[in-house]
Amino acid sequence: MFEAFKNIFTEEQIKAAKELYNGLSAEQQMWMAGYLAGFNHSGGFLMNSALTHKVSDNTPKDSRQPQTAIDLTILYGTHTGNSKLIAEKFAFIAKAQGIQTSLSSLSDYQNRKLKEEKNLLLIVSTHGEGEPPAAAEDFYAYLFGKKAPQIKGLNFAVIGLGDSSYIHYCQTGKDIFNQLKTLGAKPLHDLIELDVDFNDKLDHTLSELIQKYTSSNEASGVRTNPELKEPIQEDTKQWTKAEVLEKILLNGKGSEKETYHFEFDIEDTNLTYQPGDALEVIAENNKTLVEAILNKLEIKENELIELDGESITIYKALISKLEITTITPQVLKKFAEYAKNEELHGILQDANRLKDFLYGIDLLDLLNTYPIELTADTLGSLLRKLPARLYSISSSYDYNPDEVHITVSKVSYSLNDREH
Repeated sequence: MFEAFKNIFTEEQIKAAKELYNGLSAEQQMWMAGYLAGFNHSGGFLMNSALTHKVSDNTPKDSRQPQTAIDLTILYGTHTGNSKLIAEKFAFIAKAQGIQTSLSSLSDYQNRKLKEEKNLLLIVSTHGEGEPPAAAEDFYAYLFGKKAPQIKGLNFAVIGLGDSSYIHYCQTGKDIFNQLKTLGAKPLHDLIELDVDFNDKLDHTLSELIQKYTSSNEASGVRTNPELKEPIQEDTKQWTKAEVLEKILLNGKGSEKETYHFEFDIEDTNLTYQPGDALEVIAENNKTLVEAILNKLEIKENELIELDGESITIYKALISKLEITTITPQVLKKFAEYAKNEELHGILQDANRLKDFLYGIDLLDLLNTYPIELTADTLGSLLRKLPARLYSISSSYDYNPDEVHITVSKVSYSLNDREH
């Protein structure tokens, strides 16, 4: 670009200018162009305006003007804390990709700001029978109220958390997703539904979602800032074994309730916790129930199946890997297909009948009511994974960092001439 000025500058000056210019970053080149132009107008020295124009034109196209970064608002509504944990993880990944993020609980969010948002990720759990958690109630009411705005300029995605053992699985997420579309917003992804075993696919889900936001915004000329990239740290997802120090029955004689106080030793673990945290506990299924199920199906305990890429006996899988004490609508649907039973298909089509039918039954109840032949492999593919059980922590880490305590109620009842 300096060739046009041979009649104005000496060879030494052109060479020096080339060396200086080529050694500058795109940002420095742009700044220098403005600096020289400013000197020209202020009378500091005279410079052919064509030179400053040429410098600007040869600045790399993507760096000629500062790019507008993606602004992403992440909102979460949680009951047990999982929505918050996922929101924080997504925010970390998004920032590593150069996306500017704003993270907030729905309980703290100013609802009227919704009409100003350009990119939104909403992560919300479902509480009870399809109700929003307390933290999301105001936002939910606003979204379905008369003051809800038209938001045609909004790109959004919704992650719904739930438990598929409930009839209204991820209902709050479904409601919010559909209402945002009704108000004119553009979904970047289909509704993402996460069951209690969401950790198994969380990394893939979040990575896929990041790509949706970046590709959608780049198509509109908005870019991430690659200089902000940093390595993404993975969660270890490792479970910790802890000794039970105490198991104390809290109810007195004659009480119909059985509530227990458990104390776990965590002195030699890396576990820490804060007020409001919950503890996930892996519990094994009852051996007598497992044996009864295998006897009913005439499956030998030592038969091997493939589960999560691992070869394992069906007995061990039913003890510690698969859910057998709760029948979810999804499990019943697969069971009905194997059984080719029209009555079960009819139950699945009626929400009230389905709710009554599933209440309190386990896999053995289902097999006794609707006998079926299943192989060990088919049985393994039929059932959902055994979820960890979530308990509120009832101890103080500051007071006793070597222990964690939980309070557990025992539930027992008689159904179908069996004790559960």
